[in-house]
Amino acid sequence: MSVDKRSVRHVGGVIMVTLFLGGGHALAQCELVKLLPCDDPPGQGFGGSVGICGDLVFVGEPGDDGASPTRDPACNSGAIFVYWRNGGAWVQLRRLTALDSACFTQFGQSLAVSSDCARLITGANYADPVIGSAYILHREDSGTPLNP
Repeated sequence: MSVDKRSVRHVGGVIMVTLFLGGGHALAQCELVKLLPCDDPPGQGFGGSVGICGDLVFVGEPGDDGASPTRDPACNSGAIFVYWRNGGAWVQLRRLTALDSACFTQFGQSLAVSSDCARLITGANYADPVIGSAYILHREDSGTPLNP
């Protein structure tokens, strides 16, 4: 029996993983871990997008308010949280934001990770009022996951 692919999705703050057999039949679905941001209040869209590569999990939070000096809850600049599996524990490694972060951009709205874990592309729907933006982040060395 071989596994064709896996699916990662967000369900109420819980990362769910489903394994699929040949022909698209679901093999198993289980709750692996509940990931939460270390320092952010609830209600900011944590888990709006997710990606996994090896021992790294990337979680988008388009409503993050980091671009606001006062952490204004209406800012919605967005962020991506990077978690690393260290043995049996998941550790929050980084909080990624756009270098040109501004309120209302919603960085992290969508994301995709390369198969070698070296690149991440993410959408910011409102970075430009008309067309939005896409950001590509890359790992600068083999030991540091995705420097902003």
